[in-house]
Amino acid sequence: MLHITHVGNKNVSSINDRPLALNKLLHIPLIKRNLVSVSQLTNDNSVFMEFFSDCYVVKDLQTKRILLQRMLKDGLYQLRLPSHKPEHTAIESNYQSNSYCLTVSSSSNQSTQVAQMLESELEIWHRRLGHPSNHVMNQVLKPCNKVIKSNEIHTFCESCKFGKSHALPFNLSLSHVSNPLDLVHIDVWGTVILNSTTWFRYYIILVDDHSRFTWIFPMKHKLEAINVFIQFKKLEENKLDRMIKLLLSDWGGEFRNFNKIALESGVELRHSCPYTLVQNGRAE
Repeated sequence: MLHITHVGNKNVSSINDRPLALNKLLHIPLIKRNLVSVSQLTNDNSVFMEFFSDCYVVKDLQTKRILLQRMLKDGLYQLRLPSHKPEHTAIESNYQSNSYCLTVSSSSNQSTQVAQMLESELEIWHRRLGHPSNHVMNQVLKPCNKVIKSNEIHTFCESCKFGKSHALPFNLSLSHVSNPLDLVHIDVWGTVILNSTTWFRYYIILVDDHSRFTWIFPMKHKLEAINVFIQFKKLEENKLDRMIKLLLSDWGGEFRNFNKIALESGVELRHSCPYTLVQNGRAE
């Protein structure tokens, strides 16, 4: 058990002047770090938080606008508070376990203002120079007697995160067919760096969406894919007494000649969007 000396409330200023409330602050002298409950902060202010390797942002739950952005320092996500002491209330003996455990920051108003000015200046230069990295900003600003120290990282830039990302994340698919062979995923892998002892360089993989049962057939050439599929179709349809209804591929070159066999056997062909292999993720 740790001794609590004071209980109080405090507000944290945000970018658009909407204060973020920190309720039930517990002043615990024995704790040397300022700790904040993420769940309490998000519930009290109707916000959500996004954490990155070097920073985090607090966004409004409705508008998705950024309210607060802070950097990672010494392995911890920082939350700066105003330097004046909060108005303490009587200590509550039955305080909730999910309350904030936070000691009051002792930094001065002057140091806070200097840090905010520096942060704002770096952000402006970051935008003016076309969102470069800190290293590039240093090279450009050095002749102007403006040097960015290694421990001074500009604030989180949402434009950089969106503009420099290669692709947005895909949500996991929840679709699931109800019967075997209703949907079969197919893909070809190769070529291998070292051939097998029987000189196979590729393999074709087929995954049943219902049972997740997987078949793998080795091949010496990609052109063998259609013959392998014909043999697989006859064998499995005979075993299960069911027809393959849908075949999903990434529409690689080896699948372009599947149209004829699909029309003859009544199999519907589907393929993922170009350069979007994750849409055929079962086989990939």
